[in-house]
Amino acid sequence: TAGLTGTARFSRLDLLVQDTPLTATQEVVIGFSPTQIDFRSARFTGTGSDLTISGVKALTDAGINSLAITGTVNLALLNAFPQVEASDTFFGGTARNVSIRLSGPNATARITGSADLDNAAIATFVGRSRLTFERLKGQVLFASNQAQIQINEGYLGGGPINATGGALGSLGGQFLRVTSDERKTLLAAGAAAGMAATF
Repeated sequence: TAGLTGTARFSRLDLLVQDTPLTATQEVVIGFSPTQIDFRSARFTGTGSDLTISGVKALTDAGINSLAITGTVNLALLNAFPQVEASDTFFGGTARNVSIRLSGPNATARITGSADLDNAAIATFVGRSRLTFERLKGQVLFASNQAQIQINEGYLGGGPINATGGALGSLGGQFLRVTSDERKTLLAAGAAAGMAATF
């Protein structure tokens, strides 16, 4: 199987990701080799999602990515990623006008793009307390290892919020060498500071 290459065609393809069904709306065509997967035709819909995946996802460190995801995404799909599941963070709601690109060498790949939040929700635990942002509307811009977030409206603990800011995410956490719990505490402190400045 080390040298396996070819093309796979699926006239029907149904997926179940974290209890969220996705169904291909057209024939799915994927080229593959030991070094990459080439999504030639892949469009899926279901439970708040209507997304298209196209381009190349590298499988080796030296391979070059050129992958695009566009459309509308049910944010609950993010809960399927092991990094999200391990962080005690949960997503819900919808991201519309999603246009995300993964590009560059696989070892140093960069994500760029944007998404509009529509009735989104993010919940995490700070110690034993649950912190829930809900009914979020705004925009997320991705550039390299940074996400710029602008919340036009939303609620935290039943009260309205309005916030803008940037999050360095895992890059900042790696640089500062903070634990997951410390990162959540910093998130809560930053949210509190942002709300205090708003009011």
